[in-house]
Amino acid sequence: MNSIRAANPDYTLRARVDDGVERPKAIAARVYSDQFLSGLKADFGFNALEPDIAAELRDIAFRYIVFRREENQPAYRKTSRRQFLTLQKATERYLTLLAQHQKRDLASDVHLVASLEHAEKKKMNIPRMAGSKRFDGNAYLRELVRLLQLIKRTASWHARSLGTRGGRSKNLGLEELTRKAAEFWRTQLNRRFSVDYHQGTGLTSAFKFVRALVAPLDDIPDRQIITAMRAQIATRHGPRPRR
Repeated sequence: MNSIRAANPDYTLRARVDDGVERPKAIAARVYSDQFLSGLKADFGFNALEPDIAAELRDIAFRYIVFRREENQPAYRKTSRRQFLTLQKATERYLTLLAQHQKRDLASDVHLVASLEHAEKKKMNIPRMAGSKRFDGNAYLRELVRLLQLIKRTASWHARSLGTRGGRSKNLGLEELTRKAAEFWRTQLNRRFSVDYHQGTGLTSAFKFVRALVAPLDDIPDRQIITAMRAQIATRHGPRPRR
């Protein structure tokens, strides 16, 4: 890898294993090999070789490589941020418009049109929402609003993460890896994602897991991992109150 570093002045803006030429998915598959995943299985007590789990873990590596590459592309980040802001604003406008029409009993109209369309096809198999015994226009609208609000929050989150950053440059790949690792730790393993700072070491199993994911990809100090984990925990729970 030293030859890669010597040949590429911007190497520090990419992962250690990334020469800038190999495709990110190929790098992820190579680095997060079955042997590596077997090590995770032994160290953290879950079947990392199960196909869906392995795919999710390799996606984390893929995202790390891609986001590190994006650190070299400020114009791309700026364009992406504008696109997410546009999506956020469009979703907000649509939600406002939808709320105005809901006052006119839009749910009944949705039910009527759905029934007419299915009647024309001589089939009355209108899909029902989960928990509903029959087609319910109100349930469809509630779910539509919920999904639109989720899209709005997602677009807002992406726009903030791509915003101009003052001070020292941040490792975008580490931020994304930590976010996805936290999601995996909580949802797949149903474990508490926490960090306990002590003399520069995270100590917790969650910290050791994040460090294990980073180690084959890049050279990142423990303190940076701890900072990224703290930021992710604060995003989920909010900042700690001042004493």
